[in-house]
Amino acid sequence: MISLKKFIEQTQGQAIDVHFPHTSFLKGQCVSLIQEYLRLCLGQPDKARGHAKDWAINYVNEGLGTIVDSPRNGDILVFPNECNHFGHIGIYYNGKIYDQNNTRHDQGRAGLGEIFSNDYITLRPNVELVKDEQYLNLSNLADTWRVYPMDVAPVVGNECKKLLPSKFNGLSYTIKGFKQPNVAIIETRDFGQVQIYVGQDVSNMFCITDEPIYGLIK
Repeated sequence: MISLKKFIEQTQGQAIDVHFPHTSFLKGQCVSLIQEYLRLCLGQPDKARGHAKDWAINYVNEGLGTIVDSPRNGDILVFPNECNHFGHIGIYYNGKIYDQNNTRHDQGRAGLGEIFSNDYITLRPNVELVKDEQYLNLSNLADTWRVYPMDVAPVVGNECKKLLPSKFNGLSYTIKGFKQPNVAIIETRDFGQVQIYVGQDVSNMFCITDEPIYGLIK
């Protein structure tokens, strides 16, 4: 699965079709974009669920999501009274709607536009979105931080080197994944790909954020 941000990057400016076989003209329809969003970002089945307005009932009845009061990124907005009461549907993203077949922006192709009406129903998928890149930030107060080769248990005695956050006034690394809970994988400039323990922090010596805090080490 991919993140919502990557989905937008991959589909913006296009007329998106559904992935499953069909005989009608679904390419460029608002529902087709949502079907691809479900398939690529949420791992939920893409199949016929009626017109856009019908999703407020059918999506919930399938147990794929719930109706909530206010939207957050990744929620599905259903406008039941648009388009001659066939409805319209899109994805909430940073205060805007990502949709297609909306001639208010991007010539009706997939794109970000203003939320044009307050008359909508908010559906929240019951699957967490894949997050965009996250960063491990080692505090400038930490003198050293052990790192471990990829092929050993990340316990004291198995470390291969030590990072020096205080020497560089703090260090930030892109997290490449997790070997196990509380053990991240990072790519270091000098030691290559290593494991690093990021368990419970009682001294505020590290944090994981969506943006790097210190100079990003690539």
